Amino acid sequence: MKELPNQNKETDTVLAAPARNGSKIILLFLFLVFGIGFGAVGLKLFHTAYMQEKDCSASAEGRLVRYEPYHSRGTRTYSPVVEYQAGNETLTATSNISASSRPLKEGGQVTVFYNPDRPDEFYIKGYGLEIEYKIGTVFLLVSIAAIIITILSIILNKINMDKDKKERLLAKIIMAGIFLFLFTVFLLIAGPGITLCLSAAMGVFALYGAYSNKKKKQ
Repeated sequence: MKELPNQNKETDTVLAAPARNGSKIILLFLFLVFGIGFGAVGLKLFHTAYMQEKDCSASAEGRLVRYEPYHSRGTRTYSPVVEYQAGNETLTATSNISASSRPLKEGGQVTVFYNPDRPDEFYIKGYGLEIEYKIGTVFLLVSIAAIIITILSIILNKINMDKDKKERLLAKIIMAGIFLFLFTVFLLIAGPGITLCLSAAMGVFALYGAYSNKKKKQ
């Protein structure tokens, strides 16, 4: 009768193993779907920007009339309204690209590329397509990171390795992927100067944390 508790523990362990494996499979599947979904959005943004660049083959000098504000879920963005000459017609149109900042000066001159067949379809040089390409790049990077992490997780599960060591290695891979993703996002949005300063600060903070942990262990 005294052996029953041990037998129950062994039974619980055997029953828990398939449950853990099932959870891992579901998590990897969701991670893969997440990566593919972000990749599809990134490719769509690239395709849209490419087609707009291809169709808007005519150019004209225009004027930035004002910014049109938009409010969505507590966030305010701005779309530039420009005036430009398309053939014999003077158009005033609002860009379909909005951003939280207003980098262009109101009343200033801008170069507009428009579709000769549909003059109201346009983009502003240095403003429209660059934003779509940057956002598309971010989505693609997230997709690539998620897919790589999923593949590495599958490979690690197949390798005969100590469980704790395997989990530590996977955690390091995930952290490295997150750091590279954040580094790229800051590089695209904030530029190289701010990105390098933030990376240096994070490096110093990480070294200080490692030094503190080592000192505590001693």
